[in-house]
Amino acid sequence: MKDFTVSVNAARVLLVLENGGKRAAFAIRDAVNRTGRTVQVEVREKVEHEFTTRSPFLARQVKFISAKLSTGVIEARVGIGIGQRLSGAPLLLPGFEEGATREPRKGALVAVPEEARPSKPQVIPETLWIQRLQLRFPRSRRQTPGAVAVRRGLQRTFQIPRVGILQRIGTGVTRLLYAFVRPFKLDKRLEFYKTAEHVIDRDYAANLRREIIRTFKHQLTR
Repeated sequence: MKDFTVSVNAARVLLVLENGGKRAAFAIRDAVNRTGRTVQVEVREKVEHEFTTRSPFLARQVKFISAKLSTGVIEARVGIGIGQRLSGAPLLLPGFEEGATREPRKGALVAVPEEARPSKPQVIPETLWIQRLQLRFPRSRRQTPGAVAVRRGLQRTFQIPRVGILQRIGTGVTRLLYAFVRPFKLDKRLEFYKTAEHVIDRDYAANLRREIIRTFKHQLTR
């Protein structure tokens, strides 16, 4: 999390108007919200550029919460997964901001999609999500001494420890759906803070001036 502070001094000219303090607060709030929405848009565009996927799910994780005057602090928030919680796996996008380590959800290895994904630009079909495969050990099985314990699941899938999750697609033919790999570092490729700072430096002052002029025009045309 990173906070950005902006100057509101330009709005002081509105104090000469009737209810000037209230009008200044509205102008600042609207300028902050306009800038925050632009931050959201540009961070989402960055996500869509950096991650090859046709699903809008990743970009939708970048949320915007508008500033409210009722809180006593004029503060808009743009963040990953803020506000209403998203169901499913833990969000990975924050890790691409700081270069975090991709940790496994269970066990010591990370399941990385291989042929579970139809192609690089596409998302994994829900039918091939790991939890949908219902991988289990057979209820009745004879364990040969020294043999590897194998979980079996729907759609002719099976899991080999330390290797991955495979699927039989024909006689003697299998494909690797997920490979098990050691935890690894994520690339610092999102640049959320850098993008936000750039938008604020570029747009906020102009947005505040626009709101000040709009307020004066509204007052003069009453």
